[in-house]
Amino acid sequence: MIRALPFLLFAAPALAEGNLAAKVAGQYGSVDDPAFSCAENPVDLQFTDRPPHGIFTWDTARKIHDDSLAQQAVYDLLGETRLGLLMRLEGETRRTDSGAPVVWVLRPDADFGGFCWGRADWPLVRCISPFRRCNLAPTS
Repeated sequence: MIRALPFLLFAAPALAEGNLAAKVAGQYGSVDDPAFSCAENPVDLQFTDRPPHGIFTWDTARKIHDDSLAQQAVYDLLGETRLGLLMRLEGETRRTDSGAPVVWVLRPDADFGGFCWGRADWPLVRCISPFRRCNLAPTS
């Protein structure tokens, strides 16, 4: 799948056209980790246009992938596909099996009530770290 990535980046509509980033911006809590739930330490997800970034901010610093503590994570926004937003964590040290920097896919739910994380080099069925939107209005 990584070989298809350049094609996906160029074939993806511009964010101004698809505006997926605006649909997923908001506050989320972890489904798997109570310490980062909506009640304990939700993440605020916002996007900037210039440069195109996804900015994840927590009230309290949390341990990130390299075991350091951070209150904010900044992702370069690489593009939008039908599956979600292609993003690369700034300072990313993890690599794919081929040695390329990891490209993450933020995959929103169909109703934009949550998201999970995939990777461009993973099978489509693999999506980890689910988050749910905080303060969802009840449906009847």
